[in-house]
Amino acid sequence: ETYEAWVAGVDPDTGEPRGRLRNDANAVRFVEVVVNGPKSWSLAAELHPDIAAAYEQAQDRAAAEIVRWVGQHATTRIGPRGGQVSTPVEYVDAVAVRHYTNRAGDPHRHLHLQINSRVRANGKWYGIDTVAMRNSIPAMQGIGHGVVVADPEFRAALAQHGFTLDESGEVRQLQPY
Repeated sequence: ETYEAWVAGVDPDTGEPRGRLRNDANAVRFVEVVVNGPKSWSLAAELHPDIAAAYEQAQDRAAAEIVRWVGQHATTRIGPRGGQVSTPVEYVDAVAVRHYTNRAGDPHRHLHLQINSRVRANGKWYGIDTVAMRNSIPAMQGIGHGVVVADPEFRAALAQHGFTLDESGEVRQLQPY
């Protein structure tokens, strides 16, 4: 119920709508970016619980870094149609949904990071500039990949089991699989 309220644009704590909400079929509820990496990371995590824990913690740190970046770069458009001004946001909200497999059931650990479309700017609730956010998804994915591949705990857990990463971040020893 809390998640459904959040997705609908309602404050889950107060039940108050976050501004004027759209109820049509085209209303954007959140913008999603997937935090993941090469399949070899998931295979290593399946083989060793300590790698799995380090990988999940690295993904959590990546999600936090993406949300931080969104908070610094997201905008909303304020004003009448035809006279809107792009305005930086003051507040963004996000949730992460963790999955351990892909749709086929193969190991593939990833987070679905959902950034709520309701944001605060100038002390009021508005809709996030979804076009700008969707155009930024490759940048957000790059941030996520970079944070995980550079994570010292993740790299140490891999190294402890004899795994090394190539230039693209793949686990060399598991690449064939």
